[in-house]
Amino acid sequence: MPTVPFPTSPASSPRPGRGRPAERGDVELARTLLRLGADPDLRDKQFDSTALGWVRFFGQEPLVELLEPVTAPAAAGPAAAGPAGG
Repeated sequence: MPTVPFPTSPASSPRPGRGRPAERGDVELARTLLRLGADPDLRDKQFDSTALGWVRFFGQEPLVELLEPVTAPAAAGPAAAGPAGG
């Protein structure tokens, strides 16, 4: 089965304003993506950040709580802190 990307950063979506649960705080979309097999450990190409890093960057605490248990510890390292590193 192919890996389903977890759209996170503005640069990861080909359609502006769509597919960014991390930015919008869309918990239901994030749950659906995870249920469909989205990989929260994938990193975006521009900032090398995971979905967890982006939700932390955007201050989306409900999404942090959803993603922390399903994100690999190695993926949640320094680059997971978001695009600005914190």
